[in-house]
Amino acid sequence: SSSQQQISSSLLNVISVFATTGSNSFRATQSITGSLTVTGQIIAQTLNVQQVTSSIVFSSGSNTFGCDLNSRQTFTGSVLMTGSLIVNTVSNIINLNGLGSLTSIGSSLNIQEVYDLENLTGLNNLTSIGNSINIISCNNLTTLNGIGSITSLNGSLVLNGNNQLSNISSLS
Repeated sequence: SSSQQQISSSLLNVISVFATTGSNSFRATQSITGSLTVTGQIIAQTLNVQQVTSSIVFSSGSNTFGCDLNSRQTFTGSVLMTGSLIVNTVSNIINLNGLGSLTSIGSSLNIQEVYDLENLTGLNNLTSIGNSINIISCNNLTTLNGIGSITSLNGSLVLNGNNQLSNISSLS
C-alpha cells in the first residue's frame, strides 16, 4: 500500500509536465494552454479555427464556403478572382448584393438559370473581366443595373433567354 501511494504520487508529478522530442501519438482530447509553434506541417482531417487574425492562403484544391443557401460569408476589402465566377441553377436569389467587394474576375462571369434574379446589383464594384460575361435564362432579370462600372471586358457579352430583360441602359 505504501508503494502504491508512492507510485500514485509519482504519476501525479509526471502528468503535470511533459517535455517531448521526436514523434508522439496521442489518443483522446489534448489541451494546450498558451501558444503552439509548428515549424513543419499540420495535417488534420478536420481543423476548427475559432478566430483568424491574419491571412489565410489557399494554395491548392477547392474550397466550399457554407453548407447550404442559408450560409453567409462576408469578405471585407476587395476580392480578386483569377478564375471564373459561376452562378448556376439557383432559385430564391433576387440580387447579388453579397458580391459587393468583388472588383475583378480573371476569366468569365457566368450567370445561368438563376430564376428569381431581378438585377445584377451587388456587382457595382466590378471593373474588370478577363474574358466574357454570359447571362443565360434568368427569367426574372429585368435590368443589367450593377455591371455599369465594368471598364475592361476582354471577351464577349452574351445575353440569351432572359425574357423579362427590358433595360440595358447601364451598359452605355
